[in-house]
Amino acid sequence: MFELISTDMMEVFGRIPGGLVPGLAAVILVLLMEKIFRREFHILAACLTGCFVVYLYVIVQTAFFSREPGSRVGGIDLRILPGWRNNIFVCVYAVENIFMFFPFGMILPALWKPCRRLSVCILLAALFSAGIEAAQYVTGRGYCQAEDVLMNALGAAAGYGIFLLLRLAKNILSGRKVKL
Repeated sequence: MFELISTDMMEVFGRIPGGLVPGLAAVILVLLMEKIFRREFHILAACLTGCFVVYLYVIVQTAFFSREPGSRVGGIDLRILPGWRNNIFVCVYAVENIFMFFPFGMILPALWKPCRRLSVCILLAALFSAGIEAAQYVTGRGYCQAEDVLMNALGAAAGYGIFLLLRLAKNILSGRKVKL
């Protein structure tokens, strides 16, 4: 199972260079907007915005453009982990869908204050994932599965947990009061 996941993840990581130009453009745009509106520069926010744009690029490439239109026509599947005991690929896809949304839960709360509430972050991840599933259904570039939305939301929750741990570490290292 680990070998299958690592092979698939390396393919996904191979799409990152294509997102660097849009990501850099986002960084420059954020910095220009800050300059125009005479706000102080937030280099970290600009860099995180660039990372999020690269992430979105990779998601779109992985979910749509790595597949032929009409290659995956199969309706809507509302089952959760069907056949997970008999088919290793069901488990692999579930784990990969969790991994796919780690960055969503890690980066978005750092960029947008309302997402610092777990419920908002998970809701947005589920809505974004449902949008992907709907688009895959319409274009035939992927199967529309409720399981994917659930696993993506779990991945965003796990990413949110990592965001909280990083925030806690930052507060401890900077000597700030830590609220638990």
